[in-house]
Amino acid sequence: MKVISLRILTLIAHWDGLSSIYCDIGNAFIQADTKEKIYTRCGSKIGSREDCVALIVRAIYGLCISAERFITLSTGFFFAIFRIFPPRYDRDTWMRMRVNADGYDYICTHVDDFNIVAKYPDHWINLIEDVFSKTKQTTGILLG
Repeated sequence: MKVISLRILTLIAHWDGLSSIYCDIGNAFIQADTKEKIYTRCGSKIGSREDCVALIVRAIYGLCISAERFITLSTGFFFAIFRIFPPRYDRDTWMRMRVNADGYDYICTHVDDFNIVAKYPDHWINLIEDVFSKTKQTTGILLG
């Protein structure tokens, strides 16, 4: 997110009496699929599968493309599930009119970190938790 966006949202939160919550999604990257075929050789911590070749199918920490893949995944959720859209000036700041039309709620993102500025931020925390806490278990396929 842009620094100016964070400053503006802090001002909006103060002016409108909104709450601001910061959160992080644990195990975020492994929820996104990789586009590329990435292979690795298993080490001794795998046990009987040591020296096997594995195909990485999830965007695990340490891969160059992992952050980009998670951003693509979360952007899809914001559009499809949350019905929330970014303004023109910052693609990492999202906003949506509240149900009772008395103002906007805002979410700023930086990869898997969120700053939620809203009248009831727990509502957004619960939505994000529902979507992203269901971690996919498979991170690789052993090839033998």
